[in-house]
Amino acid sequence: MAPLRRARTAVQAAAMRRPKSAPTAPALRRSSVAAAVSRAVLETPVVDASTSLRQPAIAALRRAGIDDLLNDTRLVAEAVRSLGLTYRRFWHLTAERRSELLWRHLFVEHSPLSTAARGVLTSLRGLGLTPRRGDQAKIRRWFAEKRPDWLVDRVFEVALVESVVATVDPFNETERRRWIRGFPVDERFRPRLLLDELLFDWPAAARRLSEWDYRVAIDFGGDTDEEVQRFLRDWTERTAPVGFSASLPPTFRFPHPGPAARLLENVVLPECERRKRPFSFIVGEVPLVNPALRHAGGVRRAADLTGLENLLRRFDGSRLVVIGVAPGNDEEISALAGVFPHLHPAGLGTRPDAPEAAAALANRLSLLGTTFTPFVSRARVLEQLISSWSGAREAVQTVLTGHYHSLVDAGLGISRLDVERDVRSLLGGAFRSFSGLDD
Repeated sequence: MAPLRRARTAVQAAAMRRPKSAPTAPALRRSSVAAAVSRAVLETPVVDASTSLRQPAIAALRRAGIDDLLNDTRLVAEAVRSLGLTYRRFWHLTAERRSELLWRHLFVEHSPLSTAARGVLTSLRGLGLTPRRGDQAKIRRWFAEKRPDWLVDRVFEVALVESVVATVDPFNETERRRWIRGFPVDERFRPRLLLDELLFDWPAAARRLSEWDYRVAIDFGGDTDEEVQRFLRDWTERTAPVGFSASLPPTFRFPHPGPAARLLENVVLPECERRKRPFSFIVGEVPLVNPALRHAGGVRRAADLTGLENLLRRFDGSRLVVIGVAPGNDEEISALAGVFPHLHPAGLGTRPDAPEAAAALANRLSLLGTTFTPFVSRARVLEQLISSWSGAREAVQTVLTGHYHSLVDAGLGISRLDVERDVRSLLGGAFRSFSGLDD
């Protein structure tokens, strides 16, 4: 089915037409710097380099509305610490009943002080809702009255997001069938193929590939490498992805005789090089540390980055993106990016709406300038785009204003066009350029 090409908003279109440089521009006075930064930050559309959102047309995988916001992993983990319910009883409840329980516990009986809880309030306020402690039913009715396509448009408008990198899991049966049948594609959701099962559960992946008529063997005999390559090419033609991605465990090793290292070396990264598209690593995530918590039972840990370093040396013609590292890896990732220009850090060791986001941004900015992407939303629920990018814009504004004041005090003139260029870079422009999204 032909893609549904959505027109950009007037603001987004204007930003795309804005020249990236100019021969001359008057220097700003020190007293005008803050206002210039604020204006640029509030008017620049975002390219979100990593989300877990799916194409809106795949209704079964759509995550939006108050119930999905409240059933977020962080809120579930926060609430079950003191709810007094067994995990079994909690998960036996319907999603609607769980959200009612979470609302009452986290927003009525306790003050919503955590970043996750405050993010819910920020998202609701951005949509024009003024949540009070007894308003959950009213909020649910509001969402129920909205068409899904209207809500997508409204969230993108409020968050001022131009596009997001969305997840496509070719091993998710629901998603696989929809992509094979075809549907109207919303081009604001740029696909990226998730290869976790292929790399880290090879026996299961091999069985499924065989069922789909790819001639692979668990022991990698025969034409296995070529057939996995054919699988990737089929999905590349089907989805036109911006690249591939996988979540690397903290103990990832390369080189290594295991399936993940073998497939990366022989198939996946060579295919990325041929396509001139990046491979994105989500580093340090450990799922199901507490299986009873299901999707909320994972943690992030500082990872041994020796395997990544070896990959960077081995594939010096590739483009590698590291997404959302644990705080303990922030400095090492910055150091690696400083010596390997084909590594692009996207996301810091903190969430964009966390109180420490500005400090983390300032630290990496002092090491890499604007050649990285400080924030990604990692949104699982549509409305999380609002809270994530509200926090990110605040951090960018705070840090850039301080840096520009220092430059002006040192005698270097800063123009409005300088400010707009730097803000564009930090809000997704650096990722767009590195990834070749417009090639």
